[in-house]
Amino acid sequence: MQTTGTVRCVAVELRPLSPADAVAHCEGEDALTVRWLTGAPGTLEETEAHFRRLADNAAARRGKRGFGVWLDGRLAGYVDCDPGVRDHLRPGDVNLSYAVHPWARGRGVAGAAVRLICAYVRDRPDRRTRRDPGGGGQRRVGTGR
Repeated sequence: MQTTGTVRCVAVELRPLSPADAVAHCEGEDALTVRWLTGAPGTLEETEAHFRRLADNAAARRGKRGFGVWLDGRLAGYVDCDPGVRDHLRPGDVNLSYAVHPWARGRGVAGAAVRLICAYVRDRPDRRTRRDPGGGGQRRVGTGR
């Protein structure tokens, strides 16, 4: 097989977030993140509280699970899955959300993070994932393009 371009594999890691990650998370928030994920800029206190709730959910094995997306040792974004969301979902579907910090965009980070969170969800046999290709770059994430 002959290739005419660069082939790359982005090595991202998903890790549970802690309040210590809140500053880096807030610094990575921009207008696109606010538009597609949060709806309003987050404060440090709100972000720390959100990360504590995610940790509590993970410990209780229920509710939304959120992870930091790490690339090259830096927090490059956020991804979560929420089996509790029911709007426009079939039974067993899981809502996914993600955002990539501006410095990491265009490098395949979103696609890699979504593949990892889908693998995490697939480990739960009662769940399926569905993505909403609403944002510009989101159309490419689910297709691998």
